[in-house]
Order: sequence, then structure tokens, then C-alpha cells
Amino acid sequence: MSNKRSRERNEDAEYEPDSKKAWNDPRQTVLDLITSAEQSQYADSGVNLTYAAGCTEEENYDTVTLKDIIGDEHLEELYQFNFTVDLHYLMENLAENVKTSAKIKVIHGMKESIPIIEATALVYPNVEIYSPKMMDRWGKTIMKEYIDLKDKSIEQHVSGLQAYITPRYAKVAVVTANICHADWNQMCQATYRTPVLPLKSETTEAGELIGSEHGSPFERDLISYFRAYNMKVTNELCEKLRLYDFSKCKAVIIASVPGYHQDRDSEKWGLKRLQHILTKKVDIVPECQKQSIILTQASSIGALSPVDTDLQHIADCLDVSVTGLESAGFLRMDSATYEKLHSWFPSYLCRWEGKVGGRQKIMPHYKSYTRLRANPQTKIDATGNEIEARASIAWHLVTSANLSRAAWGDLQKNGTQLHIRHYELGILLYPDLWEASIYDEQETHMLAANHRNPMPKPPEFVSVNDGDVIVPVRIPYGIPPKNYASSDHCWTTAFVE
Repeated sequence: MSNKRSRERNEDAEYEPDSKKAWNDPRQTVLDLITSAEQSQYADSGVNLTYAAGCTEEENYDTVTLKDIIGDEHLEELYQFNFTVDLHYLMENLAENVKTSAKIKVIHGMKESIPIIEATALVYPNVEIYSPKMMDRWGKTIMKEYIDLKDKSIEQHVSGLQAYITPRYAKVAVVTANICHADWNQMCQATYRTPVLPLKSETTEAGELIGSEHGSPFERDLISYFRAYNMKVTNELCEKLRLYDFSKCKAVIIASVPGYHQDRDSEKWGLKRLQHILTKKVDIVPECQKQSIILTQASSIGALSPVDTDLQHIADCLDVSVTGLESAGFLRMDSATYEKLHSWFPSYLCRWEGKVGGRQKIMPHYKSYTRLRANPQTKIDATGNEIEARASIAWHLVTSANLSRAAWGDLQKNGTQLHIRHYELGILLYPDLWEASIYDEQETHMLAANHRNPMPKPPEFVSVNDGDVIVPVRIPYGIPPKNYASSDHCWTTAFVE
């Protein structure tokens, strides 16, 4: 009898230890190590931190730049979704040979910048600008995604270390950074990148798979998100994406779209979507069932009721950061909101403590929600380097959604209606996504990694067998978390008012 944990599985869960990197990157990466025979038990999570100019080469290990994502010389079409877009900066990061030929479509959400970006677009005839309609003045936040389509002749169709016999393929990246120099060089950001998405088999009709309208849950949910924009440009994108095979994507999309969502429809978006996946799909690994915490890392917080631990910067952390107190403009904790929460909220706050993660002097801008069990005492080798992981991870969500009702939704009408005001997009990772079948003895363990220990060994409290898969996920803040001292104060707008 198999001792396999019984779980409900994501439809596209399939482990491939020899998967190759989707984007070319000249720097050494975790994927370079994974491909070696000795490290075949490790699998790539698809999540990376972005490069930061204020960090050392060691701290920037296994990071990516904007050019790494969109700087492909074979790019023919790019769909760029974002809140803020510096069009000149976007174009600077394209390969020289496609800057005037590739079709660039920018869907952005900052209403105030429309005149500027439209004027800038006149310099680039191959760029089209779009802005979605929002339901109210707060509905401006658009998640950051990149969709790039490649279309080349069959004989020239080569991607990295893999050659395809089909003329087209696609790639998708979800990132937390706006399109501007500061976000990509001076802040702690994250990105999730899919594997290369080949065309579906000729024997499979576009967008179809037995028992499913689309080829995978990832494809279905991504297309549903784009359909929700209700724009001609996004509908056209959906028709193109239906041609590609998303079955290798080991992530679950957690998205928010503006509107009043009722009954079963509410389970597709925001807080209710996350609740549905965590209760119906995710089986918490044994080591995290009784001794785990949920860490929330955000740069903006709305009015809340009591919640789990949150990681927020404080004044002295800002002062020694690369950008100094200018970083405060991206930490939007309203002073009035904080006063309302003051009776209970400070006891949940933790210091950023980014030294262990190689991001001590970089202002955090990305948002993450993670359930983990911290390792109270990490083993080190003779040279003082860590061997074990600092935590075992039950699930990890990287998203654009800050901790607010506008982003996650406000439950109304006795919980039967969810009101969301923002477009948000994130991806959820959990161990089951890398496991092959319920009859396989193989287990998967997600472990917290950092730049000095990119491929950690499991802590002693994690039971590991031969053949088990390890998925390292780089966490930029300190684990175990360090609570605020009595002298610490949460950064709010009061410091600059």
C-alpha cells in the first residue's frame, strides 16, 4: 500500500526533472545546477527575484532583468500589461533588431499618464496603447504580465537548448515591477516565467482537450483573466494563446478583476479564489500542519480586521536603503488607517531583515503570501555556509495584490457577493504541482532558499526519501521572522506628512 499523501491534484501536475530554462540568461543560475546529474532531484519553481543594482554580484545570484524577459532577438509580438509604463525604458530593453519591427501592445492602468504615454508612442509606429475601463476611481491597479509570441520559419525555429518543429511558440511572464528604471534596478521584485509554450499538437484542436475547454487549468484561468478585460485587444490575445500548450506550467493563477461577483462566480477571483484553491486543491505537508505560520509581505495596506503576520519596513531600514527615504513613496501605509489598527496590528508586524536573503538595502515592492514552518536552527558546513533550508513551504503566492479589500475583494451580502475594485494577478505554488500521480511514492518538498544556499537540503523535521523532488524558492526576507521591538514603528505616511 502506498504511503502517498492523499490530495486533490491540479490537472496538469507532472514532474519533469530535466526541464530546461525558458529564458536565456548569461549568468549562472539554479537551473544550471539542476541540470547536473548530482542535482537531478531538484526542480525549478519558475520564480526568481529581479536584478538590483545596489546589491553585490553574490546577492544577485539567479536574478533576472527586464532584458532577460523581453530582449529576445526573435520577438515578433509583445503584449505588455502594467500599471505604470515608461515606454522609452520598455523599448530600450528590446533586442536591437526587433525594436521597429515587433508589434508592441501596451495595456496600462494609470489614467494620469495617458497623455504622456500616448505622446511618447508617436515616436514608435509599432506601438499601440490601450487603457481598460475601470468601475470606480480606485480600480486602476493592473498586474504586470508579459506575453510574447514568436513566429519564425520552421528551419529557423530554435529556442535555447530545445528545437521545435512548429513555426510558433509563446512565453508568459508575471512580474511585480512597473516598467521603469527604478522598479527594475533599485527595488526587490519577483517574476514567474512559464516554460516555452509550443504549439499544440496537430491532432488537438486549438483550445481543446478531452474533458476541458482548454489545454490546462493554467491556460483556462489565464484566458479567463484576459477575457475579463472585455477589450478587443485582449480578446485577440486570447484567441492566439489558445493555440499554445500550457500543460507544463506548474502554477495556479490567483487573479482579481473589478466587479460584483456573486455565488459560484465569486470563487473565480480574489479572496474567494484563494480560499477555494487552498481548501480544495492544497493538502498541507505534514511538517506544516501543526507548526507553521503565514507570512504576508506587502508595500501597502488597507483597512483590515485582525490578520496574520505582516512584514513592513520601518524608518531606520529606509534610511540605509539604496534609495534612502525616497523609498517611502512606495510604502503606502496611510497614517489614519494605521491608527485605526493600532490596538492590535503592531503585534503582528515583523522586520524586513533582508540580509539573509541578499536584499537588506533594497526597498521591497513585490507582494507575497506564504505558509511555512521555520527551521529554528539551520545547520552549517565547515566554512560557515548554510546547508539546510531555513523553512519548509506549504504554499507560496507571488502577486501584485497588496493587503486590501480593493485588491482581494470585500465580502458583502452575508458572504454571497465579493466586490473587487482592482485588476490583480498572481501565481500560487505548492508541492503537489510537481508530483506525478497518486500512485507514485515520490514526494515533493518546497524549501526556502537564498543566494548563499540556492539548493538547500531539507531540515531535520522534513521526512525525505530517495527519489523525492525538492523545489527551492528564494525568499528575500529573514526566516524565522523577527518581531518588532517595542521601540520599532511601522512606516506610515505620517513620516512625510
